Amino acid sequence: AVRVPGPPPTDGAAYRPATNSWRRIADSPIELTDATAVWTGREMIVFGAALGGNNFPARPTAIGAAYDPATDTWRRLPDSTLSPQASTAAWTGRQLIAWDYGMAAAGYDPARNEWRTLPDVPLDPGEGLPRSTAVDHYVVGEFSGAIVTYDADRARWQDISRPEFAGWWFELVPAGPVVVLLGGDGSTGLQRVLAYRPRA
Repeated sequence: AVRVPGPPPTDGAAYRPATNSWRRIADSPIELTDATAVWTGREMIVFGAALGGNNFPARPTAIGAAYDPATDTWRRLPDSTLSPQASTAAWTGRQLIAWDYGMAAAGYDPARNEWRTLPDVPLDPGEGLPRSTAVDHYVVGEFSGAIVTYDADRARWQDISRPEFAGWWFELVPAGPVVVLLGGDGSTGLQRVLAYRPRA
């Protein structure tokens, strides 16, 4: 017999380090299989996609929801215009900056509960998974070894890639005023640790 899968799960749990304990949280209004989570200081926003077999998206755009741990409640975000296939997001302190593998970008303002279109990311689109994090109102992003920054104050992207790292992969870790980039070359096994300070 062929097992027919049920609906995608929407349940979740919260962990409290002080007591080393978990608690069940309210079910989410959306299902996500590929998402980024950020903390705004009041809410956790999850943003991404609900992908089925062969990366088939359940929705025509990337989607999101915000969870308030104080009230154990969710609210659904308005639909974005970004691709449901591969996206990333980071919190700048005032807004969520999201972009997809087609290099389209958008900003979400929780106070207004609305998205606005941002300038495209200045990289070539392609198959891959973008990554990003935020430091000091800047977003630092990575896509197939290329590195970009977004200045939230000026609403401007900048390509800061180094040619010797083309085709590498990087994990981005915020560390105070800098972003640490833990990278490697999949073809040679060579690894590097870099640090980038967005604001001099």
